Amino acid sequence: MWFEGCWSGKGKVVNGPEYDNKMCFTKTKDKTYLFEQSFVFPSSGFGLTVETGYLRIHPNKEDSSKGKAELIVCGGFGACLTHEGTYEKGKIDLNSTGIIRTSTAKQPFVTETKRRFFNSNGQLLHEMDLGSTAHEIRPHLNAQLSSEKK
Repeated sequence: MWFEGCWSGKGKVVNGPEYDNKMCFTKTKDKTYLFEQSFVFPSSGFGLTVETGYLRIHPNKEDSSKGKAELIVCGGFGACLTHEGTYEKGKIDLNSTGIIRTSTAKQPFVTETKRRFFNSNGQLLHEMDLGSTAHEIRPHLNAQLSSEKK
């Protein structure tokens, strides 16, 4: 799949700081990829957060270039999110379908997310919208990443 491998580059929190972003999709078995992502502030080297989980791809029987996508991801802020959506050539579009959190999860609580991954001229673009107990869903971050393949 076009997204497989490790990607790194710069990201930006909307109305906030820039960060160094690394994202890896490692195939673990047919249609399943380990998803790992880290966010680090370049000026201090301090980590914003790390996310890990699994992306599962379910091709359509009629056309395997598109189908259903599922992402399960947990972050260091004390929450795990499930997402479902679609993929097609060069694009994955996901909406959160469930959120669980620990009793000490960081507030304000995440209530909804949308994630989009695009292949744009060999770059991996990632956009994420986020809703919380403090605000409705809105653009939260975006990143432009390059493949680490030599």
